[in-house]
Amino acid sequence: MVSFADKELDYAIICGGGPAMGLKESAECAKLINAKHNIVVHLNPGKLFDRVKAEKWDATNKLIIEPREEIEL
Repeated sequence: MVSFADKELDYAIICGGGPAMGLKESAECAKLINAKHNIVVHLNPGKLFDRVKAEKWDATNKLIIEPREEIEL
């Protein structure tokens, strides 16, 4: 993850609710990557989105994108 910081990414899409990483671990990854915008995904396996969990994600430069919402890159 640390090597991603050297790439100066605009966006990082990070898993936040799987068996490998939860919200705390994914927030730590976001800090290491240091992208301009961090987007959390896979918050609630089997369901599309969980806004409550997304709000609890304590990542720097957090960007929450709702289902069917589009952003311009």
